[in-house]
Amino acid sequence: MGKPASNIIISQTDPQYRRLDVLEAPAMYAVCLNGQHIGLREINELAGFTRYRQTVYPNLSYAIQRRDRLNERFRTDRFCVRVVVLGEVVG
Repeated sequence: MGKPASNIIISQTDPQYRRLDVLEAPAMYAVCLNGQHIGLREINELAGFTRYRQTVYPNLSYAIQRRDRLNERFRTDRFCVRVVVLGEVVG
């Protein structure tokens, strides 16, 4: 059985036939350390590049997967997933 289809809020296709769909998300889920929001930065010192990794997801299963991988990599159980509560609009 496949994943249920997400509701499309708005969609747009560009001249190269690339479509961008804005999908409805029931909530946002953030990976946290000791209950505090975090950012992830990966640095490859040999190649000299930096990459920032995602820590907030519209899908709970992806957030749980990131949490499990971080807990395994750092040999801890302090990473958790929290529901992000919407606050004031900025901008």
